[in-house]
Amino acid sequence: MATDDPQRYEPELALALNDLSVRHGALGNWRQGRAASERAVTVYRRLAAAQPDAYSAELANSLNSLSIDCQESGLCTEAVTAGEEALTIYRRLAEGDPDIHEPDVAKSLNSLSIAYDTDGSLECAVAASIEAVGVFRGLSAQDPETYEPDLARCLNALSASAAEYGDCDRAVNASIEAVDLYRSLAEKEPDTHQPDLAASLNTLSVAYETLSVADEDSGERIGEALEASGEAIDLYRKLVAANPKAHTGNLALSLGQLARVHEDQGDLTAARAAGVETVALFRQLSGADDDGESALAAAEESVLIFRRLDEAAPGAYAADVVESLQTAAGAHSMVGCHSSAVDLAEESVTVFRRLAEEDADTYGPELAFALNYLATRYAEAERWDEAYAPIKESVELFHGIAEAVPGAHPERMAEALTNMADIAGKTGRDPRRGD
Repeated sequence: MATDDPQRYEPELALALNDLSVRHGALGNWRQGRAASERAVTVYRRLAAAQPDAYSAELANSLNSLSIDCQESGLCTEAVTAGEEALTIYRRLAEGDPDIHEPDVAKSLNSLSIAYDTDGSLECAVAASIEAVGVFRGLSAQDPETYEPDLARCLNALSASAAEYGDCDRAVNASIEAVDLYRSLAEKEPDTHQPDLAASLNTLSVAYETLSVADEDSGERIGEALEASGEAIDLYRKLVAANPKAHTGNLALSLGQLARVHEDQGDLTAARAAGVETVALFRQLSGADDDGESALAAAEESVLIFRRLDEAAPGAYAADVVESLQTAAGAHSMVGCHSSAVDLAEESVTVFRRLAEEDADTYGPELAFALNYLATRYAEAERWDEAYAPIKESVELFHGIAEAVPGAHPERMAEALTNMADIAGKTGRDPRRGD
C-alpha cells in the first residue's frame, strides 16, 4: 500500500517498522531489530525532508532506536553516528519547544553516553552523561514524580562511565545520589524500583572499588564496596525468589562484583565461594525453560571470577577454572552459540592437559572427560572431522586408565565409546583400522 500511495501509507509504514524494531529488541533479536530500524529511518528521513515540523521528532526517535540496535549488535561506530544525529535533531527541536523536547534531549544524551562507552570514547561518554544529569536535574526540580527515575538512571550511568574513565570521586558521588534516589523510589513503588536500587548498589560497589585503587585509605573504601555489594546481593536474592528468570543473571553479575572486591581484599576463599555460587546458579537455570540468557550470564561470570583467582594464585584454582569453562561452554551451546562453546571447551582441555602432565593419576581421567566434552561440542557444531581427534584421544586415555586401574570410570568410558561410534559414523572412519 505504501508503494501505491506513499503519501497516505508511508507514515503508517514507518511507525510499524519502528514498533517492529522495539519488539525484536525486547526478544533480543537485535539483527532483525536493526534491519527494521534502518528501514524506519529511511522512511522517516524522506517524510521529514518533505514535512520537517511533522516528522523530525519521529526521525530522531527512530535514529535513537537504530543506535540501540547497533549497540546491541556490536556495531559501535554506527551506534554513535545514529545517536549523534538523533541528538542534533532533538537539540534543534528543543530550541523551538523546550517543554516538549528537553526531556528528549536528555534521554538522547543518556543513550548516546552508553554508545560512546561501548565504542571506547570514555571522555565523550562522561561528558554526555554529565549533560544528561544536568537537564534531568532541572526537570526533576520542577516535576520530581515524573523525572526523578530518569535522573537516577542517568546518575547511575554517569557513575559507571566515570569509574571506567578513572574519575573516581565523580563516580562515587553520582552513585551515592543514584542510590539515595532509588531507595526513596523503592519505598514508594517497590515492585518497580527495587531492581533499580539493587543495580545502583552494585554500581556503587564498583565505584568504591575503583576509588580504593587510587585512595591511600583503601581499606575503608573496600569496606564500603563490600557493604554495597552485600546489600545488592541481598536484594537480588529476594527478587530471584519472586522471579528467577528476570533477576538471576543480575544476581550472578553482583556475585562477580563481590568476588572482585574480595580479591582486592585478599580473601580468595570468599571470592571462590562467590564463583561457586554463580556455577550453581547456571545449573539451576540450565534446567529452566526459555532462560538461556540468564544462564549464560551466570556461567560467563563464573569464568571471569575463577580466571582472576587463578591469576592471583596460579594453579590453586585451575580445576575451578576448568569447571567454569565447561559450564560456560554448555551455556553457549544452550543458546546456539556453538563456535564459542567449542572455544571454551578447547581452553578447558588445554588447562587439564597441563595439570595431567604434573599429576596424571589425578587429572588423566579429567583430561579424558574434557576431550570427550570437546568432541561433543564439535559434534553439536557439526564439525565432525574436528570432533574425531579429541574423541579418539579420549577413548585411548580411558583404555589406558582401565588397564592401570580395572573398572575405573566405567560410565565415562561408556559415554566416550558411544560418542566415538557416532562421530566415526559421521566421518566414515573406523577406529579398529587405526583411523
